[in-house]
Amino acid sequence: MSYSEISERTGVDRESLRKAAYYRGVANRGQLTGEKAHRWRGGKKQRAQAAGNQWAEIRLAVLERDGYTCQDCGFLDLTGSKLHVHHIIPWRIRRVNDPDWLVTLCLGCHGKRPEHYWEEIPEAVLALLVGRLDGGELPARELPLS
Repeated sequence: MSYSEISERTGVDRESLRKAAYYRGVANRGQLTGEKAHRWRGGKKQRAQAAGNQWAEIRLAVLERDGYTCQDCGFLDLTGSKLHVHHIIPWRIRRVNDPDWLVTLCLGCHGKRPEHYWEEIPEAVLALLVGRLDGGELPARELPLS
């Protein structure tokens, strides 16, 4: 049944129905995941194969290091189920799981990170990365990412 038909039967405007269905996860189910998603980069299976079997241990170590707290807003989740471990240099650019280059973020803060839209590493960040690889001591969490 279309939104127009439901709107005629219920008296609720079509746009309100569409928004309500979207937020409940009814509309577009399956269309925003996998290869159809606008930020698709290969998915969990590809990442798991490339990351190896150590990802679970690395993720747990980063969560423990950061105190199960979002490093941007301070959200605390002692189960870790609502926290993401974020690659400061995007995985698709630099496939490294070094805990120094990972940070704990909540879902909201994770989505706001500008690194998700990088096609390549910006010059300023690249210079810091090269310094770090040459033995520099700059923690990745102190990178200027604006």
